[in-house]
Amino acid sequence: EGSRQRAIEDLTQVVAGGRYFAPFAKLLLSAIHLREKQHPRALQLLRELERDYPENRLIKREIARAEERTRGAGLSAAGGR
Repeated sequence: EGSRQRAIEDLTQVVAGGRYFAPFAKLLLSAIHLREKQHPRALQLLRELERDYPENRLIKREIARAEERTRGAGLSAAGGR
């Protein structure tokens, strides 16, 4: 529990202040959030990546998968589209 939470905190810090590794940290954090069924948080990060990398098909595919999981969990997607 402690190391997982520490990893999330460290990645969040990189997202907020990192220059080169912020996109990678967003991707890792979104994967963690998806695994922990925190789909709206994952979608928020993925949409930020989509805004920065609009031509990236992998990001678009991950957004679609996260939206599907969100609907399947009966949650509303954060941020709308």
